[in-house]
Amino acid sequence: MGIADKIPPNLKFAILGLTIPIFTLYVLVLVGCVSTSPGIPSLYLFLLKVNEITLRVGYFAVCAVDTANTTSIPVSQNGTANATDGTICVPTVGLNSSDLSIQLFGNSGDVVPILDLALTLQREILVPLVLVATFLMLFGAIFFALVKVTQMKLKNPSAFEGAMKQLNIFKPATLATLWTSVLFAFAAAVASTMGIGALNFIIPVLATNISVDGGKVLQALQYMSFILGALFALGATVMLGDQLEQQQGVLGDEYSQQNEKAVAEQSYEEQMMQQQGQMDGQMEGMEGQEQQYPDGAYGEEGQQYPNGAYGEEGQQYAQEMEGQEYAQQQEGQYAGGDEYAQAEYAQQQQLQQQQQYPQQPYAG
Repeated sequence: MGIADKIPPNLKFAILGLTIPIFTLYVLVLVGCVSTSPGIPSLYLFLLKVNEITLRVGYFAVCAVDTANTTSIPVSQNGTANATDGTICVPTVGLNSSDLSIQLFGNSGDVVPILDLALTLQREILVPLVLVATFLMLFGAIFFALVKVTQMKLKNPSAFEGAMKQLNIFKPATLATLWTSVLFAFAAAVASTMGIGALNFIIPVLATNISVDGGKVLQALQYMSFILGALFALGATVMLGDQLEQQQGVLGDEYSQQNEKAVAEQSYEEQMMQQQGQMDGQMEGMEGQEQQYPDGAYGEEGQQYPNGAYGEEGQQYAQEMEGQEYAQQQEGQYAGGDEYAQAEYAQQQQLQQQQQYPQQPYAG
């Protein structure tokens, strides 16, 4: 019994259920600062504060915050502004600093250098490795589902070979994508932590009016997604390891037995066909001999015993007639016997003649 067989069913369902929180965490990490929905503006990589301007920067969006309503540059109403805390969030995909300035602060050009710094840190320093981890985890989950579906095909002997070929593709693809996703998730979490720490140390030295602070919530979500992804990859590896090999071995033995049985049946059919062919050949040979000797093996005039084993006049026993057990003995049966047999035969012949031709009295 392999390790996979020792896993309780509830634990297997728990391993499969890890995909739900994993993808939920990935989505929350990626959509940070995209909108002003409750909790979303709090999911940011780092907070960049310059004088009275506060920017929350996520992987694909930026939020401008004026919680105290003291910002000299008013927050624009072109975006989805939150009236309660003066927060507006705008996706940065495809936008430059000037476009982002218009979206956040109207036509003010004073904030363009600050937004340019934020976009540079977002796109060139803190690259979204977590996006790669998300897609790899998605592909890994799909391959894992394909493995489970293909395992069901192994029960069908006719589809066994095709299913085995598919498993040889799906199983390595599942493990490769899952563990690569785990590596990218770990790299994303560590890179964001180290990158923000470096920025928090360097930027205040270069500009005293700028401060950087990391987003602790988003970093915690990244580490949680890494841990859950590693647990799922480990569980999938165990479930696809011993259990799959054991199932393939058992089904492979059954397939081998069925294959041997099919080969034996095919061999038996070939033997029967071969015997039938030999019989047909013998029949054809006999027909050829009959055509060559139409009157028998010795010809019409050269038969050895044309009228039986002893000839027509020398048969030892005649056909039974009218219930007699033996027929009358033919003439010449005792011709070559001893003198006593000849005398007895002559006497029998004389008696038969007397019975057949009785003496007639002489007239007169």
